[in-house]
Amino acid sequence: MKHINDQIMDAMLEIQKRLHQDATINLSISKLTILQLKALMFINSRKDVDMSDIAVHFHITKPTATVLLDKLVVRNLVSRQSNENDRRITRVALTDEGTVLLNESKKHWNKHVSTILGCLSEQDKAELFRILQVVLNKVS
Repeated sequence: MKHINDQIMDAMLEIQKRLHQDATINLSISKLTILQLKALMFINSRKDVDMSDIAVHFHITKPTATVLLDKLVVRNLVSRQSNENDRRITRVALTDEGTVLLNESKKHWNKHVSTILGCLSEQDKAELFRILQVVLNKVS
């Protein structure tokens, strides 16, 4: 019989795999990659974002961040604003279209997570959240 730690790891990996599959299906509808969606979420969560922030946050090079944002700009999901005082700095922000797409995606995921967690009582959800926070704090 497997040790409990192995069972937990197996369950965590299986959950991650299935959620990733669900995300891929959902994102194929909006024609976004997971990284593009995460970039929209990151930009939305900050007041002032530039290309360097994106590169650092996602552990990618600045040229890779530029390519990532180019694709979002072409789809009119993100806009760029050059800094008048320093042309090396380019700020990025969500467009109205980007905000709508991000909000629709969040609604879909909230509904999806509600369906997944629907088998748990409110007490079980609170306990699951507490345990996940403990684990997250340990790996941070």
